[in-house]
Order: sequence, then structure tokens, then C-alpha cells
Amino acid sequence: MTTSVAGPVHVTPQLQEDREPRRRDRRLRVIAGIGLGLLVPSLIAAFVAVLASPGAGRCIAYGEGCAHGAPGTWVLWAVAITLVAGLLTVSWPTRHLPFAGARAWTLGLQATAHTTALLLVLSHYA
Repeated sequence: MTTSVAGPVHVTPQLQEDREPRRRDRRLRVIAGIGLGLLVPSLIAAFVAVLASPGAGRCIAYGEGCAHGAPGTWVLWAVAITLVAGLLTVSWPTRHLPFAGARAWTLGLQATAHTTALLLVLSHYA
């Protein structure tokens, strides 16, 4: 019985074109996963930075200058949007995407909501 040994596979331009969308898709998924992994540490760092401010010290020690209002609710909404957009970006099957750039749009939404949550924490509570 003889077996044939296949020679080296040459990458044609057509095969390279087929691989590029998959690479881009995987890169977007990895970036979204990193963003999800950094959500909690970045929020903790923002709250630590706020607690280190003189205004927070006066609020904790004397009850003066404490922030009042709705940004706590806005922070929760921004974090929820970040989680939903990030999970969609990471786990949405490619064949079920509504259009070609949907993963990039959800990654952009995730990054925008993440940034908004951090800026709300830093601006309102500091």
C-alpha cells in the first residue's frame, strides 16, 4: 500500500483574501475580550482615584461637598451597555451578523460606554 505525501501548500492571493476577514474578526473579538477583562479593574482604579481626592476626604470625614444626583444610575447604565456590547462582540457568530461591520460597531459601542462610565465616575464623584 502506498501513501502519497502532499507537497507544500502555496498560498494563493485568493486564499489570502479569504483569511483576512477571519483575522480581522478574531482581532475584534480579542480586543472586546480585553476590554471586558479591564472593565472592573478600570472602575476600581477610577473609584480609588476619586477616594484619594480632597473633595472625597471632606465628604467622608465631615459630610461636606458630597455629590448628589443621578450619575450613579448613569454609571450603572453605562456599565450595563459595556457588558452587553462586549458580550455580543465576543460571542456573536459571524454567520448571524446583520451586516459586515456589525462587530466593529458593537466594539465601538463597548469602548464608548466604557469610557463614558469612567468619565462619569471621575467627573461626578471627584
